[in-house]
Amino acid sequence: MARIRLGVVAVVVSAMVVLAACSGNAQNNSDSSGPADTLRVATDTPPDPWDPALATPQDVNMLYYQGPYEFLVNTDDSGKLVPGLATSWESTPTSLTLHLRDGVKFSDGTTFDAAAVKANLEHQLKDGIPPNQAKFFNVKSMDVVSPTELKINLAHPTPQLIYNLSRQQGMMASPQALKNPKQLATEPVGTGPWLLDAATTVPNSKYVFKANPNYWNKSAQGVKTIEIYYIPDQQARANALLTHKVDYAALDFQFADQVKAAGMNVQDVPSFPYYLQIMDRNGTIIPAFKDKRVRLAMAYAIDQKSFFDVTMNGYGVETNQWTIPGQYGFNPDYKGLGYNLDKAKELMKEAGVSHLEFSIPSYGPFDAYNTAIAGFLAKIGITMKLVPAETGNIAAEAASGKYPAAIVPAHEVHPQDVYNTRISVYGPANPFKVPSPDIDKVMQQVTGVSPAADEPAYQKMAALASEDGIIIPLGVVSCLQAWDPQRVTGVTKWWWTCGNTRFDGMKVN
Repeated sequence: MARIRLGVVAVVVSAMVVLAACSGNAQNNSDSSGPADTLRVATDTPPDPWDPALATPQDVNMLYYQGPYEFLVNTDDSGKLVPGLATSWESTPTSLTLHLRDGVKFSDGTTFDAAAVKANLEHQLKDGIPPNQAKFFNVKSMDVVSPTELKINLAHPTPQLIYNLSRQQGMMASPQALKNPKQLATEPVGTGPWLLDAATTVPNSKYVFKANPNYWNKSAQGVKTIEIYYIPDQQARANALLTHKVDYAALDFQFADQVKAAGMNVQDVPSFPYYLQIMDRNGTIIPAFKDKRVRLAMAYAIDQKSFFDVTMNGYGVETNQWTIPGQYGFNPDYKGLGYNLDKAKELMKEAGVSHLEFSIPSYGPFDAYNTAIAGFLAKIGITMKLVPAETGNIAAEAASGKYPAAIVPAHEVHPQDVYNTRISVYGPANPFKVPSPDIDKVMQQVTGVSPAADEPAYQKMAALASEDGIIIPLGVVSCLQAWDPQRVTGVTKWWWTCGNTRFDGMKVN
C-alpha cells in the first residue's frame, strides 16, 4: 500500500491531535528518551474492521492486526514460509493438511484447535469480502482429524492456499467471537501477543495494545505496550520521529536523507509489484489495444529507472516481470523487454497508430506515480488520463469493465493467484474475458505437488504475460521504515506489507 495523502484541513487537524497525544507520552522531545516498555509507532493508514473476514488486501493494516491476531503461517525476512499457529503442513493436489500448535488459547479463553481453524475458514467463505472469499473457492470440505490436525479438501490443485494463510485470510479469531460478527468488527478476539486496549484507544488517532498475560510465547513480547498513531501527513509523521515523539515510523521517500542525517535507521523494503495491466485486449473500448504491437510499444516506452528517480528519490526495484526479484516464480535469467524508446516508436509506426487515448482509475499517492507513467507514454503518442477513484477501490474499479487498462499495486503473494485473478478467462480482474491460450497451456503443467517442479511453469507464465502485453511491469515499489536505533532493537523486514515490521522480538531501551 502506498502512502496516502488526504485533504489539507483534515491532515492538519489529525496531525495536531495525534502529535499532542504523542507529546503527552514523550518524556523528552530533544533526545531518545521515552516511556519504558512502550513502543510508539506512526503510520499513515487506520485499521480495517477487526473481523478477519472483512480485512482488505491493504497490507499496511497488518501492522495493527499482528497485535491481537496471529497467522496460521508466517514468513521470515526473506519471504520464506515458516511456522505460525500451524507448525507444519503437507500439500497434495487434492488437499492441504495443517498440523496445529497445541496449548494455545484465544484471549476469551477459548481453546485454539482444528475446529477453530475450520470455523474461521468457513467464516471467510460465508461472510468474507470478495477478495477473501476468492482465496477459498477451491475448498470442497474440511475434516477435523484431531484437535491439532485439519485436512482441507480441494476441488483443484491450490498451491497458493498455504501462502494466503500467511496473510489476512490466515488470521484466527475466537469461534465464540465469530458468532457475533458485528461485535468482532470492533472488538478483536484472537490468540495474539497484545490486546487492544479500548479504554485508551482513540479511533482514527491512537490505538493502544497491552501485552496479553496469557500469551503462549512470552519471549515474543519484547514490550508491554504498543501505541500506534495514525498520522496521515507525511511531514508530520517524519517530524514525530525526528523529535522522538515516536520510535518507529512509515516514512515517505522525500524525508529519507533528512531522517538518516539525524541518526535514524532507514530500511528499504521491496513491498509490491506495480504494473500496467491491459485488460481490453479484444479492442472493445480501445480498438488499438487488440494489436499486440501497440501493447509492446507501451512496455518499451517505460523507463523504470527514471520512474523511480522522479517519484521515489531513486528507491524501488527495476524488474521485467510482474513479481519481486527473489520471490517464488521470479526468473533471474529472463531478460524481458526493457526500456527502448526507439523500438516503442517503431512498433507504433508498424501498427499504424499515431495517437490513442485511454483512461485508468487512480487516487491519492498513485496519482503521482501514474502521472509519471503517462509522461512516458506521451512520448509515443499515447494519452493516458487519470479518473479519480474512491480511496482504496482501485481493484474494484479496474475489474468493473469500465476501463480498458489499469495500473495496479499487486497484492498476490503467489503466481497462481496472479493467473487466477488477472489472466484466466474466469479471473475477476479479466473483465473482458480475453483468453490467453498459450499461458493456459503452460499452466496445465502445474501439479500443486512440488513447488520446485511447478516453478518453471510460473516463470514461463510471467514471461508470456509480459511478451503478450497483458502485464507491463513498472517495477517494484519500495516502502521505507525508519526508527530510532537508540530506542529500538529487533526491527525486521516483513515482505509484501509496505514497510511494516513484526513486533515479535522488538524491544525499546
